[in-house]
Formats: sequence, structure tokens, C-alpha cells
Amino acid sequence: MDALFINPDSSAKAYQDLAKTYSAIEPPTWSLLLAESCRSKGFDVGILDCDAERLTLEQSVRETLNKAPRFSLAAAK
Repeated sequence: MDALFINPDSSAKAYQDLAKTYSAIEPPTWSLLLAESCRSKGFDVGILDCDAERLTLEQSVRETLNKAPRFSLAAAK
């Protein structure tokens, strides 16, 4: 994998206790756009959507290390 775009989980910060049950999961629009642009140039890319997968910080780091991308970028929220 050449690049991994990481969409961090910010639901707890944005929605506090409501994040456990009621918060919406937004599609990682910027990660999708950047990944598709890279794919069109022949790069092998992936997206780690920590929000949708409800990953903790530790799980996110572990997943990133398991995927072993040459480059990883976390989107700022």
C-alpha cells in the first residue's frame, strides 16, 4: 500500500455522551476525494475510517501499523 488516509474518530469530542448512541457517521469525503485522485495516478491507497469502525486511538494505531503504508495522513477535524 502506497498511502493510507485516516479519518479519525471525533464523535466523542463533537457529541459528548450522545456519541455512544445518537451521533451520525459522516462519510470521509476528503479522504475519498484524495484517495480517488491518487488511484487515478496508479497509486495503491486505502482509507481507515475510525469514525465508522468505532476504533479507539490504540486500535487505529494498530490497524495503521498492520497495513504498513509507505505514507499515512490523518485528516484534521
